[in-house]
Amino acid sequence: MIHQRDNYTPWRIIGADLFSDIGNRFVVLLLIDLLVFQGQNAVSSLVLMCVFEQVPAILLSPAAGWGVGRFGAKKWLILVVASKGLLVGAFLLATGRAGMLSVYFLFLVCSLFFAVGRLSLVPLIVPGARLVSFNALNERVAVAGAVAAPWLIGLALSRLHQPAVMGMAFLFFLGSVVMIRGIRVPASAARDHRMETVSVYPEKGLIGLTVSFRRLFSAVPAMGPAFLMLGFVVAGSGVLTIGLPLYFKTAIQGDIAGWGLIMSAFQAGAFVSTLLLPRLENALCQGPAAPVLFMILAAGIYLLTMAVTETQIALLMFLFGGGFTMMLIFWESLIQQCCPEEMTGRVMALLASFKGTCYLVAVSAGALVSVLWDARSFLIIGALFVAVAAFVPRKTPSPSSVPSAQPPAAR
Repeated sequence: MIHQRDNYTPWRIIGADLFSDIGNRFVVLLLIDLLVFQGQNAVSSLVLMCVFEQVPAILLSPAAGWGVGRFGAKKWLILVVASKGLLVGAFLLATGRAGMLSVYFLFLVCSLFFAVGRLSLVPLIVPGARLVSFNALNERVAVAGAVAAPWLIGLALSRLHQPAVMGMAFLFFLGSVVMIRGIRVPASAARDHRMETVSVYPEKGLIGLTVSFRRLFSAVPAMGPAFLMLGFVVAGSGVLTIGLPLYFKTAIQGDIAGWGLIMSAFQAGAFVSTLLLPRLENALCQGPAAPVLFMILAAGIYLLTMAVTETQIALLMFLFGGGFTMMLIFWESLIQQCCPEEMTGRVMALLASFKGTCYLVAVSAGALVSVLWDARSFLIIGALFVAVAAFVPRKTPSPSSVPSAQPPAAR
């Protein structure tokens, strides 16, 4: 049976992801401004934000998969984004660091539910052979819309009152809901996906996810190397997440406006990477591109410890945005291609848990090293870790040769 796909539906998914992502940036940058740049306990606040970001991914991914199966991906995404809009109002009522972090934790739970729902929905409406190109296009549009967002949000935070800034975030979440409502999911694909997910998740916990990892790697040999390389990418980005803001504040004495400019440079690099990714797909998988890119990123992190101006950091962030984004999109796409359609929800939950674990380990290590020594020392250690990835053996098949990369529409 052939699923009929609406040609506009992929663009609606891209639009929903774009609006939701920009809304997220408002919330995150507001907290960074209040707790890191204006707060007294910058290290502990930043670590708590990073830990809160990953704990839901590690522990609540099965619940996200169950929600997709119970309500269907489309309805689940609408419920989640609507909840994020309501939490924007809760931010305005929260007082003190504990109150803001509590609301932020609930917000991150909703963000996890959105990510798992979107990852589960895309393979059902986009042919598997086009996943790399589609994911690159999705990231390109998101970055094109958000490349100036951190800088503009930083200026808004420095000149406008919090209610006005949070009102802007609410409007973006509302736009995301409107885009999701227009998505058309093939009835047969949605039914099969709900049956598979509902049967899996009520019995699964964290131990069940670990067992599923082993079974999945045995059944699909290409999955293991893809997860391993993705782990290096996520951990490497975690090094920047915890190390760079602390280094920027202590060594550069930067403020929220300067930080927004730096993040805009990261987004610009990410945009360029989405243009290059379709041309480097085979080289990343079987050629020397991945090891070389890991070495370049490691060298960039080391050079970051010598930067003394915002311009130097921004140039390096352009490099990091391009390198880490390209690797992340490619390995996630390969995992989606390798995944049998009947296991989509399960594998996407495993993917979210694995990424959260890798990220949390990197953040925890960063907090420990930053307290014992300083942020510069952690960045040097992180550069060595990323360099190790260049020497890890990779025997991954070309995406075009993966059997399950055939369009999931053909049954």
